[in-house]
Amino acid sequence: MYRVLFILGFWLFSSSVLAQDGATILSSFDSRLLKEGVFVSWTIKPGNFCLGLKLLRTTDTLSTEYSEVFVDPGICGEEDRSVTYTIIDSNASPGVVNYYQLILGFNPTHHLSEYVPESPDTKMLIGPVPTNNTLNVQVLIDNLIGYELFIYDTMGKLMGNFNLNSSNMRLDVSKFESGTYILYASGPDGFQLKRKFIVY
Repeated sequence: MYRVLFILGFWLFSSSVLAQDGATILSSFDSRLLKEGVFVSWTIKPGNFCLGLKLLRTTDTLSTEYSEVFVDPGICGEEDRSVTYTIIDSNASPGVVNYYQLILGFNPTHHLSEYVPESPDTKMLIGPVPTNNTLNVQVLIDNLIGYELFIYDTMGKLMGNFNLNSSNMRLDVSKFESGTYILYASGPDGFQLKRKFIVY
């Protein structure tokens, strides 16, 4: 008798989960770009459940290739309160739009879209840091025509400027006083790269 009731209860629970559209059990599903990555959050309304959930990411909604960002195989949702999930996706693809979709049980939601720009820091590499003699600079830009390098101290005083005629340069900072300096690479199109370095 108890086994029959258990099976009946589980069947009713499963049927209610399967009958729900993924978006209808959510009160919110949002994303925003942070320095650490893409912040994604969603809230399941009280009295709604799902048998497992997945947060997926893709850069092409027409493709069947999705990356799993978060997986919870258990029962999600609570009878008497809402449940909020938050995650920071630090592996989003830079330079393109990233699309996020939830699979709640077997039910998909709509897509959220978030453009993740390329980090300017990855376009200019410097070292060694700290230094007391020479600073090696590598700028990873295809067309360097019109680009210049500028060095400022933390008070905004210009310490030097150089024409960026090569993607690899060695700058003499041996006469700089100990402290923190800011290196800018500025192009004619207004694009700027910025890195800090320390002289000891």
